[in-house]
Amino acid sequence: MSHKKNKKQGYVKQRSDKASTPRKTSKPSQVETVALDPKQERLWKILFWSFAAVILLCMMLVAPNTGISGDECLDGLNGKYSLEYYANGDTTFADYTKVPELKSHPHLKYYGSGYEIVPAIALKYLHLPASQEFAFRHILCALFGFILMLFTGLIGRLLADWKLGLISLLMIALTPVVFGLSFLDTKDIPMAAGFAMSTYGFLALFKSLPNFKIKDIVFATAGITIAVSIRIGGLMLPLYLVAGFVLLLLFNKEKRQLTFNPIKNLWKTLGIGVLIVVVGSLAGLCFYPNFFHEGPVAHVKGAMSLVSKFPQYIKMVFDGKMINSLQLPEYYLFRSFIYTVPIFVLVAATLFVLNIYKIFKRHSAFDVLFLLFTVLFPIIYIITKESNIYNGWRHETFVYPGFVVLASLGFYETTLWFRKQKFAKIWRWACLVVALACVTPTIIWMVRNYKYTYSYYNTFVDDPYLNYDLDYYESSATLAYDWFRENELPKCIGPVSISSKIHTPINYAIALGDTNKVKPELCKYMAYSGADCDYSIVNYQGINTKAVRDFFPPKGTIHIEYVDGSPICALVKRNHIDAKGVQLCRENKFAEALVLLDSAYRYDPNNFGIWFWIGLANYYLKNHQQAYDYISKDLNFLVDEDRYCIDNTYLGMILYETGRHDEAIQKLKEAEMRCKNPQVLSMCKSFLGLAYFDKRMYREALPYLREMSLAHPDLKDRYEYCMAMCQ
Repeated sequence: MSHKKNKKQGYVKQRSDKASTPRKTSKPSQVETVALDPKQERLWKILFWSFAAVILLCMMLVAPNTGISGDECLDGLNGKYSLEYYANGDTTFADYTKVPELKSHPHLKYYGSGYEIVPAIALKYLHLPASQEFAFRHILCALFGFILMLFTGLIGRLLADWKLGLISLLMIALTPVVFGLSFLDTKDIPMAAGFAMSTYGFLALFKSLPNFKIKDIVFATAGITIAVSIRIGGLMLPLYLVAGFVLLLLFNKEKRQLTFNPIKNLWKTLGIGVLIVVVGSLAGLCFYPNFFHEGPVAHVKGAMSLVSKFPQYIKMVFDGKMINSLQLPEYYLFRSFIYTVPIFVLVAATLFVLNIYKIFKRHSAFDVLFLLFTVLFPIIYIITKESNIYNGWRHETFVYPGFVVLASLGFYETTLWFRKQKFAKIWRWACLVVALACVTPTIIWMVRNYKYTYSYYNTFVDDPYLNYDLDYYESSATLAYDWFRENELPKCIGPVSISSKIHTPINYAIALGDTNKVKPELCKYMAYSGADCDYSIVNYQGINTKAVRDFFPPKGTIHIEYVDGSPICALVKRNHIDAKGVQLCRENKFAEALVLLDSAYRYDPNNFGIWFWIGLANYYLKNHQQAYDYISKDLNFLVDEDRYCIDNTYLGMILYETGRHDEAIQKLKEAEMRCKNPQVLSMCKSFLGLAYFDKRMYREALPYLREMSLAHPDLKDRYEYCMAMCQ
């Protein structure tokens, strides 16, 4: 086809697809679009690959300096056990409840080891030092992140030209959540990379029909393999291929004619499609040991059930409230996306909607509809299946490449509109200046917070780090440990102990070989004050807004990890007073304990971990009012299921002993409804029986006294009296 250059505007008109047949404008399938002249196209191509190289370099520099997520430790073990199955036939993976570190994650057998087996191989066969395992993992994950970004740009190139490809590349690379997850999220990022690679391969194959290029077949097949090898959700890609083929036949008359005439083209096309699906899917499924152990049908069925109804329960802070991840509001996914995607991407997506008519006029309807399918179908599936979505939209990262390309197309068409106006050169520079002004704040934010870019929130949300959390905040704990190891540990004489509410610093210390100098201890957040350690690493992931505002960072903090000026993790040098007081309480030495706990309270009144113990000591010393005040303070501060039950039980006991029976029954009933601790439940039911008995409500007291009299013989007389009164 001949191209005629417009010197003033620097562009020419051509067909959107690259078919070699003559152009016939009378056919509706032949859509007109705008393309750069060859010289400009070469320039944009050079810019594309130059920026790609810069992005890769930046990712390689940041990757080794990123903290460790909790998932990495668990997934890494899954990779090691998977390798043991392939290498030695070890079937430990079949029942992770027998593995102490994984007993609460038996579902990991339904995750593929496509990524996790690579670090396991490096450790076992390539003799990678254990101290370098996490750096290796982050670099490897960054490579998958780069593949995700690169193929997103290449999809844009397929839709129009290298200019759109560059816009798409930059738009996804400058999405902080995606950039940051590219170092930590070893499931969602590799899976999304596979989706992007396959989407590119599918589009390239559709455009070249009825001919096929080997590289496009390889990309399509390899993308399916990568995605399926990570999660069973990768099996959506064969559906993408089928849906794309149907859309192509419906919306591209020329391709429809070439596919059916001659008929052998149809059989050739179907054969290539089946080859891609079968080879890609089976190759991906080979990375599931359970696929062979449990059987293909049973494994796929179990894995698909896990995807649609994922049972993971975690505490999350959303809108300043502590909520259960299984009870998130219906708008959670939408709001988390709107809050964590850069505003310039959202503006570009709006421009796509505003330019929708021009886009369908200038570009292939099939291309646009296919990308819309890759974005909308998974989201609709998630909504209709009521799938468990939590911790932002990272589990849906695989839909983002299509979204970014469409958003980029909206921006691209807007720039073309400006170029056709008067004073085109002025508008061209104006567009560039506006675009730079929009992306510069995000770039600055990413540079300032390069270790925590996944925790980005845009300006739509106020106080994001107080009212919301993301699960990868925990990576801050290992960075705090790095600071401790470099700045504090050299000053210590002899071994020191350090506590953490998450296991990542503990695993990290073991990997670094520090256990001869450091004794790490796992400690729940509520038990922080009772950990008799020299140092504590405290991060506030999963802690409610009030706890963060009033307590964080704790007194004694010697180092803080910040995100955008907000403290998210603290290294605390402990004075041992609170821990010794708690220990004395546990030994029932309440008078001695209260002396130390009062001292700890004067040192730090906001140390909420000691409030319950001060109340407990006062209760057993018969200081009922002080006991009630401190335990009430503890109950109203931090939402914790176990603490809620024990606090209400003791409050009910105090109220009973002070003669406030109605209030006592109310508190004890609240505890009974939610209590799962047998010891606390026994106390609760005993006092409920006593409270009802004293109120002469014998029928209400009878079931409690009957049950509790077996464990507490002193209640037997009351039980027998109730029996007599109820006859």
